[in-house]
Amino acid sequence: MKTNRCIFCMHEIPEGEKKCPHCHKGIWQYQWNPTWLKPYTMLAGRYMVGRVLGEGGFGATYLAFDEVTEKCVAIKEAAQKQEKLLATAERLPSLPFGLVNVYEVFSEEDRAYMVMEYLPGLTLKEWMQREGQIPQEEALALLKPVMEALACLHSEGGIHCDVSPDNLLFDASNQLKLIDFGAMQFADIKETDTELKEGYGPLEQYQEKDKIGPWTDIYAVCAVLYELLTGRKVPSAPDRVAEDDLHPIHEYARIDVASEQAVMRGLSLDIQKRFFGMDGLMKALTSEHKSQEDQQKDLQLAQKTRECWGGLWIEITTKVERDSKFISKKQKNIKNLIKIAIVFVCIVSVCFGGYYGGRQYMREHKELIFDYKLKSAMKKAEKKNREMARAEAQGEVMSSKSYLSSSDPEFAETVAFIRKHGLRDEENKETERYSYTIKDAREWKLSTEDPTFYLDMDTIQEIVEYKMNLSANRRSEFFYGSAEISTDESGVPSQLHIFQSLSESIYFDKTEGKTEGRYMSIEGYPLNKKAREVSLGGSKKDVRLFMKDVMPYLAPEVILYDNQIDEIINSAEEAESKRYSVMLNAKYRLAFSAPEEKSEGYYINVARE
Repeated sequence: MKTNRCIFCMHEIPEGEKKCPHCHKGIWQYQWNPTWLKPYTMLAGRYMVGRVLGEGGFGATYLAFDEVTEKCVAIKEAAQKQEKLLATAERLPSLPFGLVNVYEVFSEEDRAYMVMEYLPGLTLKEWMQREGQIPQEEALALLKPVMEALACLHSEGGIHCDVSPDNLLFDASNQLKLIDFGAMQFADIKETDTELKEGYGPLEQYQEKDKIGPWTDIYAVCAVLYELLTGRKVPSAPDRVAEDDLHPIHEYARIDVASEQAVMRGLSLDIQKRFFGMDGLMKALTSEHKSQEDQQKDLQLAQKTRECWGGLWIEITTKVERDSKFISKKQKNIKNLIKIAIVFVCIVSVCFGGYYGGRQYMREHKELIFDYKLKSAMKKAEKKNREMARAEAQGEVMSSKSYLSSSDPEFAETVAFIRKHGLRDEENKETERYSYTIKDAREWKLSTEDPTFYLDMDTIQEIVEYKMNLSANRRSEFFYGSAEISTDESGVPSQLHIFQSLSESIYFDKTEGKTEGRYMSIEGYPLNKKAREVSLGGSKKDVRLFMKDVMPYLAPEVILYDNQIDEIINSAEEAESKRYSVMLNAKYRLAFSAPEEKSEGYYINVARE
């Protein structure tokens, strides 16, 4: 007697029951497409077809039940690319990790089918939506088996060409595996109609598909890793060619310099700047010590990869080198012509009222001027971040931590430095407490690694002034820096706490009908002027405008809609304390105060946690 099964989960449905007792669904809920196989179709005499799991490069993939093994499987159907599916199945390496397992391939009624392991877990895309960005160690651990599997695939002459979060699934043991081989390319067989996903496909997948190689999958893996670490998707390759807005990882997450350089190298638009093979990327990302046997296996894989792809790599890199010499000479001539043209235009502009024309242009195109200044400020911030990262890596910055213990290598040197230059609080005999000036902080190059906003203090002030149409008429600056040294019972230093804060207060014109004027306060750090808190006081209209138009620049991941802004304001107004605080996400905290008296104004504070 044939068993009645649920097409959604493949569990048995007792006789007489209309809904599955396991997933509580009925077959009438299935939105069937006439191009798909009908539910309960039998394939190869053993596989009962259920629902469609998804559609990829080959066609639909179905959940099915294997009546021989009595286990669920996934079956990929190919109506148009039968030969490629059969060839792909033959060439896929059989691995216990990283790649979904293929059990068998067969043809039936002019269609080819690939029977694979069924992965019941979430896709990485779904998991990321739930978990958000994760630490470096966790991200590398997640992707390690996938990178190792791709290294094996590349050594067999295959390139996946579609590595992305929705093609990475968790198996029953919570390990990631790569699925969907519909876009796969081979060293000896290449197609021109490859599929790609924006943000994960490098430039060669758009323009020069004959240049696809291991470096193509490396770009995609690094794009996934970048998204895991930062919570942000990499812009599409064509958009990056027009204007590369890909920001360094350390602006959004903590990562060591070597690993950041490896990921950013893998995301290079130029093939020759990326790693040749996956082994190079893995070595740059991890310092894991491998056994001699594993090292030998890696060498064999690397050798096979070079045999498959080394010729193409040499062809690409040597051609680029020849072209770049020609282009650089041509570009030099063009730049010289442009300089001459600019000088000529400037002279003409001055002669015919360029000054007044420029003023008029700035008045009529304020948005363009602001965008230009903001982009310039962002580039300046990027440069500062890179310089700080380099300085910390080379030991030029005394400390990048707010807390040091005696086990830290820089502890003794930092304690000696502070004792020599700091001003000790003589009243406190139990603890060594020192204060220092902003000049000291900048000269000593003491920094802290506390989280900050991406933009610096000056740029934030410009954004507030432009977006809220304000003009500062008075500003003040206050710095506080202290260091506290704790000692053990024998009087030997054991711990060091460093605190420093630079606070700038900016006062604008007075708010109509209020005794309190509009004002803004920004707190940050003196060495790089990165902000950690921004506050604004003013009318209800002011704080509403701040949340709607300024917040997206401070916290790009957070978008407050009108109803959410109303809820924040109402919550503060209705509270007995007239205060309301909320975590916008794991990174940003918002505190809001409503006036207790009519003469007072509203107040908002956004801080980086």
